[in-house]
Amino acid sequence: METLKLERFTLVPSLLVARAQSIADDSLHAETTAAHLSAAVLELPGAVAALHGAGLDVDACSLLCKATLAKTRTSQAVLGTVSTGLLMVLRRAEKDAGTDGKVGPAQLLGALAKLGNDPLGEALSAAPAAREALVVWLETIDMPLAEAIEAFPKGVRAVFVLAQRPIGHAEVTPLHVLQVVLGLAPIVATIRERGHDPQQIAASITAALDKLPRSTTKTPPVSLGLLALLRRVRDNAGAGAEVEFLHLMRALKDEKGAVYAEALAWTSVPPPETS
Repeated sequence: METLKLERFTLVPSLLVARAQSIADDSLHAETTAAHLSAAVLELPGAVAALHGAGLDVDACSLLCKATLAKTRTSQAVLGTVSTGLLMVLRRAEKDAGTDGKVGPAQLLGALAKLGNDPLGEALSAAPAAREALVVWLETIDMPLAEAIEAFPKGVRAVFVLAQRPIGHAEVTPLHVLQVVLGLAPIVATIRERGHDPQQIAASITAALDKLPRSTTKTPPVSLGLLALLRRVRDNAGAGAEVEFLHLMRALKDEKGAVYAEALAWTSVPPPETS
């Protein structure tokens, strides 16, 4: 079994490959393929929106990708093997980056389109405009967390810093950010004022966090979902405008999943009237 070496890969391509491996492992698939990499891309709502906007039939592509994965051989043995096809994609991406260049979204998706032999790769090959739109979106989130939050005001930046505390999980996710936000004293007070129970909300978030993969890593990596959350925060603020706490709250409300809707239900309740 060949060990993947991703030193030349930038953050987002590295996380996409790691997520592809997780999808394969969770499904007990014997190896990680280009279809798993495509599935990792299609998990990102922002990526799906970019492809939709460029005219790609993402629903059909997603269905074909799921059908391909359903045919993948399963195994109860040691997992983590990378298919020859995916290795060829990764090597081609490195070749396209040049001897000293970094492998970013453009190189990874370009290689997937040329060699992926899976539904998304074939779709991107046939639709260069969709591939370019996806590359542009991925490149906007392809930066280390410290760089992504550097221009945020101190209070908003502190939320993301606190979310990276030793957490016992394999990666830092939007759920960790939500936990920090709803633990802030002014937010707790507002939740109570609006007739909700902050302890019950905190318990539901903890229950959701307990379902995430565990790890003893002291500094876990950020997740693709967290990078996408940061993009929505910036989008909510608008080009050239300063990010405010409200923009973060709106981005969290846009997260998919019942835990977010339940934990932020109090935001739809009007504040109590004051005399």
